[in-house]
Amino acid sequence: MTNAQETAPIHPGHALSTKPTRVLGVLSLVLIGLAFNGVMNIFTSYGLVTQATDGHLAAGYAFATLAMAVTAVSYISMSRIVKKGGSAYAYTEKAFGSRAGFMVGWTILLDYLFTPMVCFLLLGIYLNAQFPSVPVWLFTLLGIVITFIANLLGTKFVSRAGGALISTTFVIIVVFVLLGLFHSGASFADGMASLVPTPGELPIVFSGVSLLAVSFAGFDVISTMSEEAKDPGRTIPRATLITVLVMGAGFVAISFVGAMVEPGTDFANVDAAGLEVMKAVGGPLLGAAFLIVYICSLMASALVSQASAARIIYTMGRDGVLPKRLFGTLVTKSKIPMGGFIVASLIGLIALFVTVENSFIMLAFGMLVAFCAVNLATFKYFIFDLHKRGFGNLVRYGVLPLVGFGMTMWLWSTLSGATFVFGLSWVAVGFAYLAYSTRFFRTSPPVIDFSEV
Repeated sequence: MTNAQETAPIHPGHALSTKPTRVLGVLSLVLIGLAFNGVMNIFTSYGLVTQATDGHLAAGYAFATLAMAVTAVSYISMSRIVKKGGSAYAYTEKAFGSRAGFMVGWTILLDYLFTPMVCFLLLGIYLNAQFPSVPVWLFTLLGIVITFIANLLGTKFVSRAGGALISTTFVIIVVFVLLGLFHSGASFADGMASLVPTPGELPIVFSGVSLLAVSFAGFDVISTMSEEAKDPGRTIPRATLITVLVMGAGFVAISFVGAMVEPGTDFANVDAAGLEVMKAVGGPLLGAAFLIVYICSLMASALVSQASAARIIYTMGRDGVLPKRLFGTLVTKSKIPMGGFIVASLIGLIALFVTVENSFIMLAFGMLVAFCAVNLATFKYFIFDLHKRGFGNLVRYGVLPLVGFGMTMWLWSTLSGATFVFGLSWVAVGFAYLAYSTRFFRTSPPVIDFSEV
């Protein structure tokens, strides 16, 4: 690029081929990760997973945290090598080639595209419960429009807005934990029963853990921001580790305190069990505060997940895996991947037609596939491509990724039949597109230039 091109004024709507601006530090990345699937996410499925684990939600989250921490080590290892956006798509492509990278990227889009859809749906349901005269679809549509406009203001605005929205969740979580610990009817023994199941109870606890893995998707979203991160080889690994530990600690603490106050699995409304527990701890006042903060959390998650989906689409479009003219350019002063945002917003409209139960089916499949792929990519790239040897390297790049792969693969295998029907249908569509774009595999999809930082 010439100096004239670098200093030329940028007009709205003018397509750019320049790279995104690096504006995100460790704190900003952590806030983005927490905003995507923040600790308030536990209340979305609190009743469902408490019943699935037979009252051992804290134990389920403890095991899920362990599995995700091991997988996060693989993300950290690959993020030091691949300093470009694309998340599991880029890491898999680095280790296994462009075809495998495309299929993983296509599959993980399930989570990034449908997470904002779930947020918009829940936003409409909760607000309609408070304002019955306003239909669910109107609140849902309003959320989609607001999120789209907010993302057009750029990465820095998304980081600040997500951070501001997610910061409100920490206040109510701290209040919830403190009030729960000193609640007159709280039982420490019930909390421990939720955290430490008997050996005979382990199978049913593990059967519900796959539903919890999606709660940790925030650390994956951090890797999609590599091109907006300052010194990504340093900031991305640190932010990834911090995010996993903060989310895991928050999930376990909340579920432990919840079991202390409301043990068992009987809820008046399983879909609103989180609100029920909040009211049990702090009464109607805390319940009202929870609703406000929960709406903020939904908006933060929708904002960040839509931005992440758009950037994955942009990465694949820029490299010709998706149509470059539509998805591989940046526009406006804020260097926005407009094509990706339009697609993400249109998919968000599905929230107008689906139920909460069906929407959650769309999430777990893609994220667990991504976790499996990154673990395998780490093992293959470091052990076989870079020939890392020595005890420490074999543990970090050999044993841990294989353990992470085994744990996430097992979680993936426990998903429901309906999840597999939908997930494999999505994979089939992606495979058909890959076959078409490569002339039935006679050519290779374009490969990301990993030397470009």
